[in-house]
Amino acid sequence: MRKLVFIPLIVALCLTACEKSRKRLSPKQYITWAKSSEKDLVKKKEINGYKFISKFQPAELLILKNMDESFTQASVDSLKNIQYGIFNFVMDIGSAIDNQSLLRANISDENEYYQRVYYYTKEVQNDLYVVEGKDTLPCIFYHFEQTYNLSPVNSLVMEFQRKNPDTEYENVSLIYEDRMLNTGIIKFQYKKSFLNNLPQLSML
Repeated sequence: MRKLVFIPLIVALCLTACEKSRKRLSPKQYITWAKSSEKDLVKKKEINGYKFISKFQPAELLILKNMDESFTQASVDSLKNIQYGIFNFVMDIGSAIDNQSLLRANISDENEYYQRVYYYTKEVQNDLYVVEGKDTLPCIFYHFEQTYNLSPVNSLVMEFQRKNPDTEYENVSLIYEDRMLNTGIIKFQYKKSFLNNLPQLSML
């Protein structure tokens, strides 16, 4: 029985070793890596006349988008701690046929337009979840970017909290159980081999 006491310590040491073995990239190098890794970060589907683009956003990529000249390694590490254990996704949805906005594409009348506005601002969060291994993760934060029909694409910004943030990633699926566009269940898959080798952002 005493051997069991050492298991958490061994796991912790392994995770620390894995963290240290991940590549450390400067901001410029990280941007280059993100562009070259688009096929792993971005997944696309077209269903029933609509296009769906799922974008997995590592914490470092979110930090880079808000970075200025005052940022230090301590600033980066502090922001990473805030995002610890959270999956960040953006899903763009638009018409695959023309340039109509998500809210107006293929609608029959204004009532259907307002139904979509209500659904995407009030209800869609309940139809979004992540499956990591055997864990199902509800959407803990959601924001619908309303473009007021000035853009053919609307974006869903989402966050999901991992159940076991201290463990290595399992295969991850972002799932949207659509109740508005008649597309059925939409799934975007991200491999653990990619997620467990995400580079770290280094300001040094």
